[in-house]
Amino acid sequence: MSKKRLENPLIKLRELLKHTEQLDEEGRKKLFFGALEIANNVDLQNATYAENFWNEMNEVDGGNDTPNELPNSVGEFGRDVNNPIPVNGTLGEVTYLSRLIWNDEKKPQFVTFHRLGSRLSDKFDRLIDIFEVLTIDGENYDILYLDMYHVNQSKKAPKNYKLADKQIVGITGECMGPNSDFPKGTLERTFQYAMTFLGAPIVNPLLHTLNFENGFKTAQEHRNKNLIIEATSKLPGMKLPDGFVITPPDNQK
Repeated sequence: MSKKRLENPLIKLRELLKHTEQLDEEGRKKLFFGALEIANNVDLQNATYAENFWNEMNEVDGGNDTPNELPNSVGEFGRDVNNPIPVNGTLGEVTYLSRLIWNDEKKPQFVTFHRLGSRLSDKFDRLIDIFEVLTIDGENYDILYLDMYHVNQSKKAPKNYKLADKQIVGITGECMGPNSDFPKGTLERTFQYAMTFLGAPIVNPLLHTLNFENGFKTAQEHRNKNLIIEATSKLPGMKLPDGFVITPPDNQK
């Protein structure tokens, strides 16, 4: 049995946005904290999606709680298209990844990210989104697979990561599509995503410390060494494998 949907929280926030020049301090607080509430509440995130996508999410989970790892999955969790991280829509992808921390005891790092595209999972017979991921210092690079057709988010982190146990203070990346200069342009794209899908510019301040030059070099090195298998042909040094599909974000379908 599917969960009851809440009222779309973006309706009120977008009404406030129409009058941003007239907003007093209290109005700006409502806008900002309203967006943060969405970023930290999966039920509010789900309420922003189109009805048919909401129904599809419930159908995949079959009315049950979203598992931390999908039953009958194959391969390493989060790093195989047949063992993706289950999350709730594209907002779920962004907020899950914004809570992800590179688990280095000496230097734990949040990550930034963008969506490369999608690839069909033979195991689950649906498109799985592929994300290019970098730590904020630009030192550590990864490719992670996320399955957005669920009503909740996994509480499990891939190997070498942990999930922040506190509410996020802002997002650290976006899923609008491939960024060939990643991580360059990440701050602007993340700001745009937050404004469009969360209603306010709730970007984690840590993103301002992103080491763009080091991160770009790290990403290029991994691409040029062909250390990743699935990627979009629009990105330099990458091959387009069988089954790979470049698609726009479709949380509103």
